Amino acid sequence: MRVDECPATYQPIEANYFPLQLISAQTVNCSPQIAQCRSPMEMQGNVISMPTQSTSNSTQVDSPQIDSTQCEPRSANNRKRQPRYHVILLDDSDHSYDYVVLMMKQLFRLPIETGFKIAKEVDQAGRAICLTTSLEHAELKRDQIHAFGKDELVAQCKGSMSAMIEPAAE
Repeated sequence: MRVDECPATYQPIEANYFPLQLISAQTVNCSPQIAQCRSPMEMQGNVISMPTQSTSNSTQVDSPQIDSTQCEPRSANNRKRQPRYHVILLDDSDHSYDYVVLMMKQLFRLPIETGFKIAKEVDQAGRAICLTTSLEHAELKRDQIHAFGKDELVAQCKGSMSAMIEPAAE
């Protein structure tokens, strides 16, 4: 059955009035067994009723109303969280506190006080957690630390600090 032979209950929707999905005459499927036209979403079981207002030259759609009996509510238990990773700054004797504070401020947008605490922890413990985040973001921050450059305040400094990532305890 051709689209122009569909029952009179179907009226095309203009794209300006239905931003979620454009339903035009080409996307509607008509069947001889069914006496009405159905959109692709209706054929998948998601029934949408669309209140219309007819004007002399076009049909306007107010807003789609989705049948909530077809939707399954999401619960917090069904969501799967991405694993978290620590970005760990490693100590060396070639970098100053000022270098670490400046790097934490520029790369991680941390305040000077927090940068100083990280610099002190790196100096005392040999390592410090700078950030806990997703794997991709942790890899980016580790690479930014490696590319930060040498410490101009220390003459024997040959390059940037070392950093690594490791999985965070759940």
